[in-house]
Amino acid sequence: MARKSYGLHATQVNLGTHPDDGTSPVGSAEWNAALDNEGMLGFSPQTSTIAIASGVATPTDTVTVVTSESSTTDTLQKLAIANTSEYDLIYLFGNTSHTITLEHGDLNADGEISTVSGANETLSTTKPTILMRKGAYWYGYGGG
Repeated sequence: MARKSYGLHATQVNLGTHPDDGTSPVGSAEWNAALDNEGMLGFSPQTSTIAIASGVATPTDTVTVVTSESSTTDTLQKLAIANTSEYDLIYLFGNTSHTITLEHGDLNADGEISTVSGANETLSTTKPTILMRKGAYWYGYGGG
C-alpha cells in the first residue's frame, strides 16, 4: 500500500529559512502544525476494484474490492505482499454480483491467508473481512 503520513508531515519546514510570511497558500507554521487527530479516520480506495489473477490479488489500498478473474465466481488464495508492510490492515469486500471465496491457507507461501474461522469464507459486498499482515502472511482480524 502506498505509505501515507499521519500525525505530522514527514518533512518539517525550517521556519528560520522559510518564514511564515503569507506569500504561500499554506504557511510554513501551518505545515508544521500537528494534525487534528480527533474524529473518524477514513479510507477511499484508489482503485475501485482489483481482479484476481491465478488466485492472487494485489492490493493497492486499505479498502479493497475484489472481483473475479473471468466469471462471476472465483477463489482468492493469496494477497500479494509487494505493496504492503508488516502490520498493515486491509478491508476486503467482494464485488457486487460476484462470489469470491477467501481461501484459508496453510501458510507455506507468501501472501497466504489464515481466516478467523479457520475455514474458507465468502467475501461480503457490504461487511468487510479485515486482515492484518504479520510477516509474509495475512491473518483474519476480529471475532468469529
